[in-house]
Amino acid sequence: MILIRLRKNWKLAHAIADCDVFICLLAGDTLESEWVREEIRLAFEGNKPMIPVFQESYQVRYLPEEPYLEAMLSFDGVHLLDRRNIHVDHTIADLADIINRTVSK
Repeated sequence: MILIRLRKNWKLAHAIADCDVFICLLAGDTLESEWVREEIRLAFEGNKPMIPVFQESYQVRYLPEEPYLEAMLSFDGVHLLDRRNIHVDHTIADLADIINRTVSK
């Protein structure tokens, strides 16, 4: 079990280190996940630009105490109205625009 976890962490760390932009889909309980918090922490420590995608079910339940969560939530993001399935194409276009502007900096 420990070996599998270490292998996943190693793969995760390398994938995030190799990415140009870190995108995090945030639903109602996403930040409760240990894995998601670890991914955000790795992106933060790697100085990766982070783009949050706020799904309709996401609500700020508390102010994050960890600096990496606060940093991710402060980045420019998009709101995805996935439950109502409206403006999805527009949201994806906005996300692509943010990614392009971020990568071209």
